[in-house]
Amino acid sequence: MSAPFREQENHVRELLQRPVVQELVARYTKENPKAANDPHLVMHALIAPFCRGAESEGWREKDSWTCFELFLKMGAYMTGELRLSPAECELVLRIIGGEQKLPRRRRSDNRAGRDYRIVDYVELLEAEWGGDTEAAVAKAQEVYGLGRQTVYTVKKKLRKVEQFEPIARNMTAESRRYLIGYYEREAEKWRRPKRPRRSSTI
Repeated sequence: MSAPFREQENHVRELLQRPVVQELVARYTKENPKAANDPHLVMHALIAPFCRGAESEGWREKDSWTCFELFLKMGAYMTGELRLSPAECELVLRIIGGEQKLPRRRRSDNRAGRDYRIVDYVELLEAEWGGDTEAAVAKAQEVYGLGRQTVYTVKKKLRKVEQFEPIARNMTAESRRYLIGYYEREAEKWRRPKRPRRSSTI
């Protein structure tokens, strides 16, 4: 998958290893027999506890929300048909109406999301600017409010642990520019506020 979902995709991949997943799928297909042939059956099953407002042993509300967030992004960025279940539509309406709150993210979750965005942003700029890594890193510094070494460290760290294909591969120039703009708009929430300089008392 491409950029906007990588942090959720990696988390969901880990969640799928839990024994409780089979139990959730079995329960969902029992409650929704028509969904047995849905290509996104597993995603619906993992989101279902959040729709019901119930947690299972080994599965938290936050886990369902991670799956739902990925599912919504799949619908927004991928071609092809992706349908929400009636319960998922009701959940979206409750969230929009303020009737249901979203699970709070841990600070470490936010940091991981930021790191994925930085790597993707640098790679998009490299593709846009003919492989100019220095310029791409400099722009990432400016957009995310980070030091040059931090950007390089993040990219090196993720490339060491994750084997994913470069985001800009097989992407049109128009799509690439759209994502660059999207990342720049979204980057504000990860920028570190500048600390005011202390005035000298001398």
